[in-house]
Amino acid sequence: MPTMNLANAPLSSDWLILDTGFSIQKTLGQRAQASFVLLDTTATHTIAKSSQVQIYDDSSNLLFAGFVHDDKRTRATYNSGILHTIQCKDNHYLAEKRVAAKVYTSTTTDVIVNDLISSYLRYEGITVGQINTGASVHGIVLNCEKSSQALERLAKMAGMYWYIDDQKRLYFLTLSTGPAAPFAVTSDLIDYDYEVSVYNSNDLYRNQQIIKGGKGVTTTQTETRHGDGVSRSWSFGFGMAKKPTVTVNSVSQTVSTKGNTGAQWYWQEKDAVLTQDSGQTVLVSTDTLVVTYVGYFDAISILNSQTAIAQMGAAEGSSGIVENVLTDNKVHDLNTANTIGQGLLNYYAVDGETVTFTTRQYGLDIGQSVSVTIPELIYGPSTILVQQLGITLIGSIFYYTIVATNMMGN
Repeated sequence: MPTMNLANAPLSSDWLILDTGFSIQKTLGQRAQASFVLLDTTATHTIAKSSQVQIYDDSSNLLFAGFVHDDKRTRATYNSGILHTIQCKDNHYLAEKRVAAKVYTSTTTDVIVNDLISSYLRYEGITVGQINTGASVHGIVLNCEKSSQALERLAKMAGMYWYIDDQKRLYFLTLSTGPAAPFAVTSDLIDYDYEVSVYNSNDLYRNQQIIKGGKGVTTTQTETRHGDGVSRSWSFGFGMAKKPTVTVNSVSQTVSTKGNTGAQWYWQEKDAVLTQDSGQTVLVSTDTLVVTYVGYFDAISILNSQTAIAQMGAAEGSSGIVENVLTDNKVHDLNTANTIGQGLLNYYAVDGETVTFTTRQYGLDIGQSVSVTIPELIYGPSTILVQQLGITLIGSIFYYTIVATNMMGN
């Protein structure tokens, strides 16, 4: 039977853990859940929301660590005690409850992840597990975004995955660098009373990724306008990427950002309109305004895997191209769009293989790389990623149901 710590202390003898309804469900990159029923034999206890919980097997191996999410109390029908039906959330909750407000430019995903830990998550007790060198990031804005959502964005951008383990360690990894499972899985460790399957499918497969929403930068533009005796605002061909150079009748003008004062002209990034200060003389037809600037244009990023295209073409007898279009309004430049596109290809330009099996052997966990061999299904040996783990209790025996895959996305 499991043992448990609740609110930082072992359960007292007043409590009984029932095997009915005992379940732990973990999925990579998502909040894990634990469900169980406790019997308060004295009918004297309540459980505070967000109380810390640790669940162990009968050999003191840690199965789950997290927090009480909700507790439903009912009277037991067979004695005078109280039944507590409890739902728990794991340590991913710590990243969900902290909001990140940051702007990053000319950096890499691993630097950003380390900064999120340093700036926010370390105050929740989260430490670095393993953070691999990631993709280059030209620019990314986290506008009061949950840290968990930011980590997921970065993972997709880099073609990587992330999780927080039961010891509050954060991992940000490539498929090939996850912690090794403590043992290889072979037929003798699999319980064939439960589903054992190898599923070849990838509904999200693509080998050519199109990203819309990014911005490209023009070459230097020079545009000329003549006054009309009325206008103080002038429109140009592109939203401006940098502060423009402005002359009037070949005389250099001062330029500042809109909202400021004290300059002759005002501009704003991505705005195609240049505005004259109200204290300046309105331009007339004999005045020549020359503006030199670099502008933004809407760009489309197209990336592909020629290897995957060739493989698909040989199988289908076609071009082999399988396209996917993503519109991401959070992409602000073409370099970032390219990074996101390559990350998605790393995720999805693979022939999907998903293996499901159940074992009684403790030790497998999400995020691990495990070698699996199932001769009965003509599979393996193949090293794949543990993406889901379900733990159930039947009588006094723990069963571990594993879903492992060669894909990092789902």
